[in-house]
Amino acid sequence: MELNLNKVFLEALNAQRRGDLNEAEKLYKVILDSIPDHPDTNHNLGILNLSKSKNNSALKFFRNAINSNPKKNNFGLVLFYVSLIIMIMS
Repeated sequence: MELNLNKVFLEALNAQRRGDLNEAEKLYKVILDSIPDHPDTNHNLGILNLSKSKNNSALKFFRNAINSNPKKNNFGLVLFYVSLIIMIMS
């Protein structure tokens, strides 16, 4: 049976939106197992880790998102603001 990664992504996104962060993280990692440089999955894992106060992990996922799709400007902007917030909080 072939895994439908679009469906998995939507399930992960819905889990994240309803606050089931552990389920969302598990599903996002299923996607990254198949496509490690998936920009939206890395971005969403960055947001998820940030909400869990896992700042270093969040930055890693944001960087992966930017590196996998450098033309998508909002990823770079998010990384900038997250880095700034972490610097202020330190």
